[in-house]
Amino acid sequence: MFDDYLAAAAGLSRHWALVISVVVVFFVVQFVLSVRLYAHARRQDRLLDRLYRELKQGGDGRPRDLAWNFDWLRWVLDVFPADASAPSANFTRDEVLHELDSRIGSDASYLLLQRMGIMAPLLGVVLTVVGFFWLNVEESDAQSLQTILVTVMPLVSGVGAGAILALCNQGLLQGVGGRFERLRISARTWFDAAIWCHAAQNAQAANVKAQVAIDRFVGTIAESTARHAESSRRIEASAALLEQAASRFAVMLRTVQGDMSQMPQSLVDLRAAIAASAAALEELLPVGARAVANLDVSVSAFRTTIDREFADAARLQQHSSRSLAECAQQIADSAEHLRRVIDHELPPAQRDGVARHPATASQHSH
Repeated sequence: MFDDYLAAAAGLSRHWALVISVVVVFFVVQFVLSVRLYAHARRQDRLLDRLYRELKQGGDGRPRDLAWNFDWLRWVLDVFPADASAPSANFTRDEVLHELDSRIGSDASYLLLQRMGIMAPLLGVVLTVVGFFWLNVEESDAQSLQTILVTVMPLVSGVGAGAILALCNQGLLQGVGGRFERLRISARTWFDAAIWCHAAQNAQAANVKAQVAIDRFVGTIAESTARHAESSRRIEASAALLEQAASRFAVMLRTVQGDMSQMPQSLVDLRAAIAASAAALEELLPVGARAVANLDVSVSAFRTTIDREFADAARLQQHSSRSLAECAQQIADSAEHLRRVIDHELPPAQRDGVARHPATASQHSH
């Protein structure tokens, strides 16, 4: 019997080595994640406590630099800047605190730690299944309770390991959750004192401005309504004018259609007149050709007559001009001779009479 117990212990040693190794690795991973989350939340909590103390001492409660790793605090300072009269986005207090919860719950380490609490029982089941490999059942009628317990130990160890890991996970989650809850309280206290009180005042001023803007908007809408009514009346008047124009256009269209119905007969008459004119022109073309030929002959004869008789007429004119000049010279000489005769032969009384009637004297002398 003692030999059977030693054999079972030797068989259990290999199984226990596997179970202890898995349990230790699983627990170390949980513990490292818990320590990391706890330390990170503690640093953030201490930062918020320091900022709150600075606010109580007369500061503004805002950090001087951005060298710390606190995403929610960065987001709050971006959404509620210190040098702005109103926040850059319209967030309420509950939404800001919900953002903190969302960032805490979305941390990868925190999510893995929560998942490991579900994985621990499953890991125990897997170890139990693996324990069947080391299960050694002896077919003997004389077996004690101790021998039976040692025999089923590979199965019990897997379930126990899963339960222990699950309990450890719940303890670690409780510690980390408590630290996160203190962080939430510190964040809510700091936010209400340093950010939200100023944001509320700015929100009241913004509400007043919004009320004024709404009143102005309502007045603008009223003016727009009045202009719209006036425009509607003008549109109705324009519609009436368009109806009148449409009726006039219909009348004009009927008139045009009536005129166009008479247009084919007019076109037939015009075509007949054009044909008659063309025929008359064809008949007049030979007459015109003969008239042009006769005109050319007349022009040639006229040119020949001018060339022949113009020279004789010019010579006759020149001869007549010389004869007229000679006659004028003779008349002048005769008048001068008569004057000298009168001056020498007639007494002064007759000379005056002849001077008063030179033409009569000239006739008598001739």
